[in-house]
Amino acid sequence: MLLKGKDQSGHRSLRVATNDRYIEALIGDPHYRIEVDGIVWTQVCVTGKVSINGQWRKLVVSKTQSGHLSVKYQRKHLFIHRIIFRKFIGPLRDDYAVNHIDGNKKTMRPKI
Repeated sequence: MLLKGKDQSGHRSLRVATNDRYIEALIGDPHYRIEVDGIVWTQVCVTGKVSINGQWRKLVVSKTQSGHLSVKYQRKHLFIHRIIFRKFIGPLRDDYAVNHIDGNKKTMRPKI
């Protein structure tokens, strides 16, 4: 939904799609594996083709200006904490947000 753009100071910023349909697609994609600690693995090569030898690689993690971590899926950057919540806890209501209890936006330990 949102891609890279420029912030008010003219610097490039990373905008992240929060649209749950991409998160649902990532979770259901057999060529992606998501671990509870936030590591996302893929069999898709950088070229966009599925690895013919079945090798898994870690997705590159980006850090947003807010300090959250994100991964790229189908040309969209998705927050890792939202992916983890959806995969291991369940759907997140529109009026709710994921809270990093310890204040560390890099920590991925889902709790209800």
